[in-house]
Amino acid sequence: MGEAAEHRFNRKSAAPVLIAAMQDLAQRSGRRLEDMDQMRLGDAYDLAVKLYGENLPEYWVVWNSWNVLPDTPAPMGDL
Repeated sequence: MGEAAEHRFNRKSAAPVLIAAMQDLAQRSGRRLEDMDQMRLGDAYDLAVKLYGENLPEYWVVWNSWNVLPDTPAPMGDL
């Protein structure tokens, strides 16, 4: 997953879309959003996979797709 998995959810400074994803995850797991504060995003993703299975919300699908890409940029090719 890379470095992004180590980032922590901070509900006071997170983007609204991440807050919404974490709020939904909190509700599905029987927690409060406050309980999710400072959770590693990699752990949140793993929890989402466990709770949603094949119905993983688009936010987590996109988050994972961004974080499994290689760190090295692809060659530009001929311009």
